Amino acid sequence: MESPELHAWLPSLLTWHWIAPFVKLGNKKVLQKEDLYELIPGDKAIACEELWIKSVSGDPRQLSVWRTLFRCFGRPYFLAALWKPVWLAAVLTQVYVLKALVHLVENRSKDVHWWHGMFLVITIFIAVTMQSIAQNNLFSLSQRLSMKVRTIISMAVHDKLLSMNLALSNKVINEGKLLNLISNDTQKLVDAVGNFHFAWFSIFEILVVSAFIIMEARASGVPGVVFVLLCQPIPIVMSSGVRKFRMEAIQYTDERVRMLGDLIAGIKTIKFNGWTDPFLQMIGRIRDNELYWIRRSLCMKFLILVLKDGIVPIASMLIFCTSAKIHGHLSASMSFSVLALLGILSRVLNFAPTGIQYAGEALAAAERLQCFLRVSNYCEDFTNDKCLEGACMVERPVAYAPQQPWIFNDTIRNNILFGSKYDPPYYEKVKTACCLDYDIEHFSASDDTEIGDRGVNLSGGQKARISLARACFSSAQLILLDDPFAALDPKTVSHLSQYMLRGILQGRTVVLTTQNYRVLDCCDKVFMMDGGTLQQLPRNNQVLKLFWNVKSDNDKEEDREIIDFALKHENFPNQSLTTVVDSQISISLPLTLSINEHKDAQNLNISVPHENSKILDSSVWKEDDTQKNDFDSFFNVNSQDLSYIGGFENSEMPTHSNISGQCVNEDNGISTTKEDRIEGLVAWKTLKRYFKAGRYSNFLLVFGTFICTQAARVILTYWLAVWVDNVFHFQLGFYAGIYACIIAGATLFSASRAYVYSYTTCVAANTLHREMTNGIFYSPLLFFQQNFSGRVLNRLSKDQASIDELLPITAQNMLENIVGCMGSIFMITALVPWFLLTLPPFISVLFFFQRRYTAVSRELKRLDGISRSPISAHFLEALQGLTSIRAYKMEENMNKRLANLLDRNNSAVILFQHVSRWLSFRLDLAAAFCVTVTAFLVVMLHDHIAPGIAGVILVQSLQLTGLLQYGVRMAADTENHFTSVERICAYTDLQGERPLRTAISLISDNWPTEGRISFINLTMAYREDLPPVLNEVSFEVRPKEKIGLMGRTGSGKSSLVLALFRLVDNRACNGSILIDGIDIKDVGINDLRQRLSIVPQDPILFNQTIRMNLDPFERHTDTELVEALKAVQLFNKIRKWDKPLDAVAGGDGIEFSVGERQLLCLARAILRRSKILVMDEATSAIDVQTEDSIQNVLFSELKECTVLSIAHRSRTVRHCDRFLLVTHKGRVIEIDITNALQMS
Repeated sequence: MESPELHAWLPSLLTWHWIAPFVKLGNKKVLQKEDLYELIPGDKAIACEELWIKSVSGDPRQLSVWRTLFRCFGRPYFLAALWKPVWLAAVLTQVYVLKALVHLVENRSKDVHWWHGMFLVITIFIAVTMQSIAQNNLFSLSQRLSMKVRTIISMAVHDKLLSMNLALSNKVINEGKLLNLISNDTQKLVDAVGNFHFAWFSIFEILVVSAFIIMEARASGVPGVVFVLLCQPIPIVMSSGVRKFRMEAIQYTDERVRMLGDLIAGIKTIKFNGWTDPFLQMIGRIRDNELYWIRRSLCMKFLILVLKDGIVPIASMLIFCTSAKIHGHLSASMSFSVLALLGILSRVLNFAPTGIQYAGEALAAAERLQCFLRVSNYCEDFTNDKCLEGACMVERPVAYAPQQPWIFNDTIRNNILFGSKYDPPYYEKVKTACCLDYDIEHFSASDDTEIGDRGVNLSGGQKARISLARACFSSAQLILLDDPFAALDPKTVSHLSQYMLRGILQGRTVVLTTQNYRVLDCCDKVFMMDGGTLQQLPRNNQVLKLFWNVKSDNDKEEDREIIDFALKHENFPNQSLTTVVDSQISISLPLTLSINEHKDAQNLNISVPHENSKILDSSVWKEDDTQKNDFDSFFNVNSQDLSYIGGFENSEMPTHSNISGQCVNEDNGISTTKEDRIEGLVAWKTLKRYFKAGRYSNFLLVFGTFICTQAARVILTYWLAVWVDNVFHFQLGFYAGIYACIIAGATLFSASRAYVYSYTTCVAANTLHREMTNGIFYSPLLFFQQNFSGRVLNRLSKDQASIDELLPITAQNMLENIVGCMGSIFMITALVPWFLLTLPPFISVLFFFQRRYTAVSRELKRLDGISRSPISAHFLEALQGLTSIRAYKMEENMNKRLANLLDRNNSAVILFQHVSRWLSFRLDLAAAFCVTVTAFLVVMLHDHIAPGIAGVILVQSLQLTGLLQYGVRMAADTENHFTSVERICAYTDLQGERPLRTAISLISDNWPTEGRISFINLTMAYREDLPPVLNEVSFEVRPKEKIGLMGRTGSGKSSLVLALFRLVDNRACNGSILIDGIDIKDVGINDLRQRLSIVPQDPILFNQTIRMNLDPFERHTDTELVEALKAVQLFNKIRKWDKPLDAVAGGDGIEFSVGERQLLCLARAILRRSKILVMDEATSAIDVQTEDSIQNVLFSELKECTVLSIAHRSRTVRHCDRFLLVTHKGRVIEIDITNALQMS
């Protein structure tokens, strides 16, 4: 919907009348994203990005954020500042009208024409209106520029992320730092741009107002003005302290958010190992340090306000005492005009420190942004590291399928297309060639089914095949495949070899790294890599067989024969077959080669002689006409005939669901849930929850200090009237002494308020953070499958930052202004009861506009929060998929996607700002009405009231102008910030896994002692509204027995594992699992998971020390850790490092290959020495020679353990005592491998 702002006339723009239809709409219905106006062209993200690119000059490594922003927005920013002199002229006019009115009362004995008084009344109304127009337009222009700054910085960070040198990326950026750059640090720049006018222009305002004070008070004004000017450096110095505290806090904020991101990404590892408690304790320690500096920062901010509260009253006392001493009395017109001028000065001093604080924090934020934006870009002609010798030139785009597939939160089709034009016939060929027909056919929305964050609702094999399909569908002539077959069963690998490598990729160059020797027959050339060098192997089959030590030509068919036998017999669940492992099977595939034995391999040139060559870094293929014909005819095969394809992988969910139990929505294929959005007023229970978190007694004390502080200020103004009118006929010392005591009392109350308030809000923020993290990480696994990580991290970062700092400051401003407004109205009403007649219409108008504003602003704030989460998720996806994005040359598409997300969010942001200005202007008009009525009453009653009283009510009414609109707006903003509390409370109330602890005496300290597992009539469904995936499964695993688990996709292999670890536990689950005779339902989840061990297919390492990754409970000695690393052949890799156990395994273990990460996970299992070990494709990314060695170590180190092993390679499970087949009906049968080979 086009914005009416584009066609509004000037008066409508100045008064925000053009936004009125939108406000009316928001009061009729709950606003949706479709109701929002489009951004005007100059506000859109693409326009901002183009402006940034034009403004960046010189060496990017010397880029200055502030200088670039100045070139982008300097001119409009300072043009907006022209409203500041208009505002100053308007408020000074009000002061002189006040003086004239008080002078009118002082000269009551003289004849005064009525029109003179009416002229003053009309003048003050016009002045107040002009003040409102100037102030609101300044705010509006500044906030629009702030929004553009946020957009332009977000786009700049995104551009740098997509172009930075990957060799440096792990050192300068991770998920936590990235989120802080685009949220907290960018917000600091936004706040500075929106408030810096009040800082730099305050110097001019202070000088002008000071000059007017001296003009009014003559020599008496000098001491007060000098005092104010001398005190000005103090808040500046204190603001530098705020900046220092914030820099300290941000370091811990970065660390906390980064660690939370790591934990969410590795939540399955956390839950499988029962590590929730130690990692939450680590988060708690980081949070305590963060909160220590946040509280100091808040205390310093509030002390600056205390200083402001003290400076102006002390200056007024100096002026009035000096004047009374010189002249022997105080003039009412002089005293209250000076008091009004000091009120202006107080307002300036109130906003100036805030602007300085924001500027100081923005400097620190800009420094961090500059460090990131100055990182060198990658070189397209080579790699991300410096080339020492030779050259490598690659023409992009390149199709790339990484070892760990990159899947983003979108539909299956969009993950495959990845920006390419949709070609239905070719798309269908790609799906079939990549074994996706069967999977996609059984998703509820076919290929329009949404994939969850990081592909959470897909199996490892499905993710790998979608990644391969993306590479095949692209138009790139060079295809890079990085060991994509590790997660696939032999049948699927064979299919992909024939119909993808030899079929749909014919005519294109393919470079494949692999440890699967079965694909070598497809290769034109085969190279061996060792120690960073390449050795070309002869193409002769006999040579290759000798090199890989293959003893039988039929070895590579063994796995497929076993699978075929299993598939033929899976429909006979009642058949029991004894399992015997063929002792003759012996396959050894050493995938390493000592280059010292082949000296001619030290320098190797690789060239691609023709367009369709296939080079594999373990190979690619030759093709003949027969194969081409087979390939062409293959697409006529019915997908049902290919039901086995992709079916024997580590993917265990039934076709209506996914690997982890997240059901796809039957109507629209959406797997992740929509972000929760509460509609209507912020509930009282949310306020109650916040007060409870900070303790009710603390908040009562806070409210008391606010009331006492304002009472002291009102009394101070009234005492000045008593002094001016000399009510008690005492000497100067009496009035000055009482005046000083009241100032001291107000300052004391204000300081107490600052301390108690900062302490209370920090306690509330910390309590909510602790409850939220507990609620999140004790939630079932299903929660993380339904909510993508960006959404969860948005609450842990953006919403938490709002509660930490924005909410306390906004609520403090609200309380101070609302209490001040109530005090002013009380004082005016007490002194001039006629003012009561204006209160009913005034309050009615006030609540009318406030209610209409709140109904709209609240929903806009919620839409802002909801539309902000996808932005965070997009940045995280871009970080995770950097290599793929660059390879496919999709940077521009990713930029457009981010621009659309930013525009959608900014539509809510800018409308919120416009609606705020709409309210402010109307409240200012209401306040102008109060001021006008007060002035009219003074004119009408000038013969019946004292000059001092006239001065008091006029000063108080003028204060209403700022207090009223700012206080009501802060009240609405506070409610809007409470939506962050609302969103966090939604996560504190999540239903967690129970019980956490085991009842006393149920299990012993060393349980399980035997390792016997009994499944008794186990029926399991992932949700109560889903059909079961396991049906009355009953079998027993004897102590120390080694079991091989096999089965098709969706059969339930991993479901058995999830049930064993109680990662799925609901009322739809029936039956029992006994470990050593104890039902695991009665065992606490932490006790259960800490007594079992698992080595997962997707090995996760956290960005912590190797020690922490192996032993977060710190139960083992260094010697034990070293022995475990030696057992898995990893200690030699890290022993050269300084303090190897304390070396940090980078984000997600980036310093280690996938295979090495699996080895570290194996080391965890060896350390734990549980009686039960589950191995889920634990060696899929390890070469077979290393696997043989590791298997021998495992079965010697863990020979006393009961082992459940899920694998695709027969050699992985050849040591097993029995083999179990999980059928597609969710039942379990035994199979005999010897019979399988004979019958096949």
